[in-house]
Amino acid sequence: MAAVRLPLSSQLPGRPKIDLTPVGGSPGRRSGLGAQLFLRLHPSRSAAAALILIHGLAVAAIAVSQFALAARILLLVLLAFSMARELWLHALRLGPGAVVALSLRGEGELELEYGDGRRIATRVDPSSTVWHWLMALRLRQERRSRSLFLLPDMLDDESWRRLSVQLRVGKLKG
Repeated sequence: MAAVRLPLSSQLPGRPKIDLTPVGGSPGRRSGLGAQLFLRLHPSRSAAAALILIHGLAVAAIAVSQFALAARILLLVLLAFSMARELWLHALRLGPGAVVALSLRGEGELELEYGDGRRIATRVDPSSTVWHWLMALRLRQERRSRSLFLLPDMLDDESWRRLSVQLRVGKLKG
């Protein structure tokens, strides 16, 4: 009986392919601690649903508030712009300010790639949190820090697993 070789989930039709090539290396070569992993982030339905839910709750709160009608209309317009911006950047991963890719470097180092091509080097703070349904990364840059939230549908299954394992064992925490 011949063995059946099943394709990886990233090789199935309609699934984005992941690039596990070490940056600066060849696909077949695995280097030691200096190996890098490039992760392209995908648009997220989960992030869109969460953003719509949060903004919907804010709309409900404004609707039942005792503010004047003009103030409520102004707040609803501002909320609509907020929702559009957040969906554009964080759910759809579009625009120059959207994080579109991550490059894992040595111990605790993570490089963010933005939609406009900028690359910013950061360090993963030990206070970052990893759950099976969410990664809340606290990232430090020179004098600034920021948070990056990742949901499972932003990465393919293998990339999600590899990143969560590295974060859990502390290899990325600076």
